[in-house]
Amino acid sequence: VGLDTAWSLKLFREVVGDVPVNKIGTKEMDRFLEALALWPSNATKRPAFRELSIPEVLAKAKQLPDAPRLALRTKEKHLDRLRVFFRWCVDRQEMDRDPAAKIHLSSKEQDEESSRRDFQPDELRRVFDPSSLDAFEKPQQYWAPLLSLYSGMRVNEIGQLYTDDIERINGIWGVHVAVRFPGQRLKNRSSWRFVPIHSKVLALGLVAYRDQVAKLGHQHLFPGLTWGANGPGDSISDWFGRYLDRLGLSDPTL
Repeated sequence: VGLDTAWSLKLFREVVGDVPVNKIGTKEMDRFLEALALWPSNATKRPAFRELSIPEVLAKAKQLPDAPRLALRTKEKHLDRLRVFFRWCVDRQEMDRDPAAKIHLSSKEQDEESSRRDFQPDELRRVFDPSSLDAFEKPQQYWAPLLSLYSGMRVNEIGQLYTDDIERINGIWGVHVAVRFPGQRLKNRSSWRFVPIHSKVLALGLVAYRDQVAKLGHQHLFPGLTWGANGPGDSISDWFGRYLDRLGLSDPTL
């Protein structure tokens, strides 16, 4: 079971109780939907909720009506994972039906249209303006945004790279996005790939940086990252959010 699925199942069990799967019905699904409506976004990262249990988070969220809540698509993802689990139980004849089968809050397209927008060219110029380099104290702060920009790699895929993940194959420098070394995870099997490194990133010296890190005896491409429950990408993501705030790009839909 992946980390995301394990989290959704844990959240469901904590909300509805340790109910036998063949007893899960409308009442339990309604309780879970009520909890999703109340659950704060990024609760595990927010100081106000970080150290609390699931029931404690929900209780505190009731007292903070202005706290940001989960996006519709995030709620739908929780339901997607439950549907996969329930269908598995049905196939094993442990349930008669999937109680989440007909529950849909939104489509991915509807939610992304309303809650997400692309960076505009002038905003990207501000993010990658060389004059902003004085805000960078660690190598991942320089390389992670560039790798994202030129490859589309996810932040956790970047954070978990080892020096040996950068390799030249048939004359092409690229990055192995794979599970080849301890601690590495991927969102799903189709995420496994070899991504060519853009000529701009090569010209900026990524391979030379890789060689320097390896020469110093480090296995990870970005030594010193905290590998928490959600992977090493969290610390990069948290820093990037602060960096955007510093640039005045605080629109939460970006």
